[in-house]
Amino acid sequence: RNSIIQTRAATTFTNNSELTLQEIFDEHYADKGGSPGSALLYTPHAHFYSGFYTPLLAPLRASTAPVSLLEIGLGSGSSMLSFLRYFCEVPQFVYHGVDIDLSKLNLHAAAAAASVAAESGRIVIHEGAAETCQLEGLQGRGLLFDMVIDDGSHLHAHQVENLRCYWPMVKPGGAF
Repeated sequence: RNSIIQTRAATTFTNNSELTLQEIFDEHYADKGGSPGSALLYTPHAHFYSGFYTPLLAPLRASTAPVSLLEIGLGSGSSMLSFLRYFCEVPQFVYHGVDIDLSKLNLHAAAAAASVAAESGRIVIHEGAAETCQLEGLQGRGLLFDMVIDDGSHLHAHQVENLRCYWPMVKPGGAF
């Protein structure tokens, strides 16, 4: 089953450009975070990905061009909220999130994400198995992403299939 949820609301984050991606991940308890002094540091959930993501995402954050990100695997929605906050000052930022089971999505995180979505379609959530390449609203629409983050099932076969499905949707110079 595929479904799409689109949200829109006014931006509520201000003076955001001074916050690092690591600080934002930690503030929203995203498993991609984990810096010294953060609540996540001493848990098995800290992955320290900001060191990898920051060099790829910082130029996009400073861009005046449209920016789009696809994240496969939403979990509670904390990284979705983190990316929305990180890019809230990019006027044409669009976040696409995919998960096979939206029941795990923390409704508080989803509500908070809706409150930071500046324009209609700034957040698009797709429910379905990403590796089937059949997600309504993604395939066949000519969408291109600056970055695709595969944090879904973590099964090798699914990761290979996701790469096959979504690599053609990565913009030239983008990252998967």
